[in-house]
Amino acid sequence: MPLSSSIENLTYPFEWVEKIISDLDLSICIDFGHLIACGFDIEETFKKYSDRTSIIHLHGVENTGDHISLDRFPKDEIGSVVKILKRFTGIVSLEVFSYDHLEVSLRFLERCWQRSSNRR
Repeated sequence: MPLSSSIENLTYPFEWVEKIISDLDLSICIDFGHLIACGFDIEETFKKYSDRTSIIHLHGVENTGDHISLDRFPKDEIGSVVKILKRFTGIVSLEVFSYDHLEVSLRFLERCWQRSSNRR
């Protein structure tokens, strides 16, 4: 799987680009925030495309805003995110655009990670 060329999901059903991905043997960048903003299922998308996924973009989503701190990620979805991250071996990019959002996101992710580890 080429790591230098990947297709990211945006605001359309990802199935629309499956043939291009297959024909060009591209990897995939799954943006969890975009999936949430568009109403797509995180776990189903990851399950379907995990074998081609080389990078995950992670950022908060709230109302019409995205690329904000992770504490703005829907609470009912964060468990799925942590579950996926615990088995994913590729790159995870916190796609936030300010230091403040990065700092909050790192603390939030650490708390979620610890909570999930304590449940075992």
